[in-house]
Amino acid sequence: MHTALLEYIFGLQPDYDGLRIDPCVDPAWMDFSVQRQFRGSIYQIHFHNPDGVERGVRSVMLDGQPMQGNLLPVHSDGKIHAVEVVMGN
Repeated sequence: MHTALLEYIFGLQPDYDGLRIDPCVDPAWMDFSVQRQFRGSIYQIHFHNPDGVERGVRSVMLDGQPMQGNLLPVHSDGKIHAVEVVMGN
């Protein structure tokens, strides 16, 4: 159940190049958070869903810096990384 929740609901899918974010949630979920350990680092991920959508990632910020796309890079540095995800199209 834990894997299904992380990978298919929150959409935190491990990939060779990093951690892909592709959530599929109830549109009533407007703000939610999850913490995920991945390859030696901890990612604290907060999702904002201002338009009440089921899927789609409009933007991603990693440690306060905007990212292109929805693939978090592998850090393997033992640190905690803050991720802000805005859902939408």
